[in-house]
Amino acid sequence: MNNTRFHRFSTFLLVIVLIAVLGLANTGYSEKTFRTPTSKFRAPSLKPFIRKIDKNYGSAYATKVKELFDIFLYAEEANIPEEETSFLEFNVLKMKVVDNKTLAVKINTGDAIRVKDTVKISFTPRRECFLYLFRVKATGIIFPLFPRRKFTAQTNPLSPHLTYFVPPMKKWLPFGRDFGKGAIIVFASTQRNHDIEKLMEYFTNPDTLEKLTRQKEVSTLSEIPIINRGIGGVKESEIRKIRLPFDELGEFVSTEFAWNEPIVVLTLWYKCG
Repeated sequence: MNNTRFHRFSTFLLVIVLIAVLGLANTGYSEKTFRTPTSKFRAPSLKPFIRKIDKNYGSAYATKVKELFDIFLYAEEANIPEEETSFLEFNVLKMKVVDNKTLAVKINTGDAIRVKDTVKISFTPRRECFLYLFRVKATGIIFPLFPRRKFTAQTNPLSPHLTYFVPPMKKWLPFGRDFGKGAIIVFASTQRNHDIEKLMEYFTNPDTLEKLTRQKEVSTLSEIPIINRGIGGVKESEIRKIRLPFDELGEFVSTEFAWNEPIVVLTLWYKCG
């Protein structure tokens, strides 16, 4: 009797395992396959975010930040023909020392960037495009990263299949003292965006920066709007080489995004402190 029950139970387990294995096999997913987003883009509310920046740095600065995020949310360009779907590799990396060896570690959404960490950003477009890169600090300061001569002489438009690094070569970007939540936002487009470029000039203007330093009583953001739009899929792509200090070479597995719209916006938020 017991042997019969055991045999039936074993057979049942075997069937369950086979169903699971066959189900996984039939998905067709692998590291080289794009994962398609499960939901359509929904615009997050900007009100709490802008209200906090207004309190920290005044209404004039908050208005410019809202203009920038409105572009992230609502900017439109001419449609791309279906056969011209664009692709973009985008990665944020930090240096990490393990067993006296320096490594390049990819930062994923929600990971931590510490005060002493140094960061490098990598992007590889598959077609000519214009790319604008920003860092949102924990108190709401907007810090343009690309294109910006302070960090790299390379500029828009980007050439297809060329890998760009910010900063380039052996340089890495120290993130400094920042506590709370931060974000790195990339805006890529098939066309030049003059409105974004004007805002980048404002955010890097010495007068603007000088006014920010006067603000002593500021508080950290509780939330940063997460904007991811125009993404048609995501996958792990090629192994990329990266130059580390002391003439060492590191490598990382790049992440590639597909989009069949003229504009793609990606947000990577992180914990800092």
